[in-house]
Order: sequence, then structure tokens, then C-alpha cells
Amino acid sequence: MSGKYDKLELSTNSEERTDLCTRPDIAFYIGRLSQNLQDLSERHASRIKELRRYIRSTIKQKIRYSPLKGHKISNRDLDPRSLLTLYSDSDWANIKGRKSISGHVAMLYGGPVAFGSRKQKSISISSTESEYIGMSSCCKQGQ
Repeated sequence: MSGKYDKLELSTNSEERTDLCTRPDIAFYIGRLSQNLQDLSERHASRIKELRRYIRSTIKQKIRYSPLKGHKISNRDLDPRSLLTLYSDSDWANIKGRKSISGHVAMLYGGPVAFGSRKQKSISISSTESEYIGMSSCCKQGQ
């Protein structure tokens, strides 16, 4: 790595590290950027700077958990199975390696409680197959 980017890399590992590891809105972006930290180019350095600006501009935003509009919480409504919603999405066969990438988020009371994004282990032969693999991974999180 060139010396001119050393300070930039160190700043991504400092006090902002907690936010980088726990925020669902940037999890995928962090994963992609971390693949290039060993061989950081100017393009990657500018992307890291963009991410840092985004984090600073959204640092005060919080995740809120609340019932859906029109719903009142009572003892019978406290069953998490009735309030849990799972979302999943997948791309199909990215250019490098032809493996699809899946992402999912589990929402409880309107806020994320589990999320993830990863490259699928097998090569899908259709976008439908890629979506099914992604949904399967998502449902495993919801168990």
C-alpha cells in the first residue's frame, strides 16, 4: 500500500469501527471495500472518503422500533412471530466469478434485528434460482 493512503486506512479502523460493523445501511458497502484494503487504489480511497462523509452526515440517525400504524400493543401482540418480517434480494451472476450475491434483513417492530450480505457458494443457472437460494438463507436467519 502506498504511504499516502496509510492514514486513511488507519482512520477506518479507529473510533468509527463500531459504526462500520453494526450499521445495516452500510454493511454491504463495507464488505466490498474491505476486499481491497491490501491493494488500495485512488478510486478505493475516494470511496472510503465518501463512506466516511456519509457516516458523519447520518451519525445522529437511530433505528426506531415501534408497532405498525394503527396497531396497539397488548399482551397478545407481543408474540414476535406475528411482528417479524423478512426481506431478501439477490443479484444474478456478477461478472467476477459468476456467483450471485444475496442480502437479507429481518425487521422486528419496524427496525432491523438481523442482516447480512454474502456471495452465494454455488453458481446459479437462473435469476430465480439465485432468489430461492437468497430466500433460503434469509429464512434460516428467521428461525
